[in-house]
Amino acid sequence: MKSAAKASTNPFLKMMQRLLLHNELVLYGLVLEVDEDQVLEVIVLLYEIYNVESKNFRGEAPKFDKEAAKWSSKILFHAAQFLMYRDHKPELLENFFVPYAFEGCSHSDGRYLPSIYT
Repeated sequence: MKSAAKASTNPFLKMMQRLLLHNELVLYGLVLEVDEDQVLEVIVLLYEIYNVESKNFRGEAPKFDKEAAKWSSKILFHAAQFLMYRDHKPELLENFFVPYAFEGCSHSDGRYLPSIYT
């Protein structure tokens, strides 16, 4: 995979890099939409971090779920946007905070992990 750690103009990627690599939440302007190329860059970053962290996981690490990573990173990004800018109309909430399409998942050891988003 190509590295997502290079300098970027993608405000979604820049926010996620800053948060995940420096534990700081920084927004780079009001952004109401992210396109698929921007999302893909974030997925690459999340996959790279997963690959490093999964090596230290006790037991078998859960598989990387691209769709869950896409959904959760967009939720995090839009929640930060709504919180910091407060210019959004309440009716927009349902457009940005949609439930995850998959109700739950089974872990490889047979445990059922229910959906935490209701």
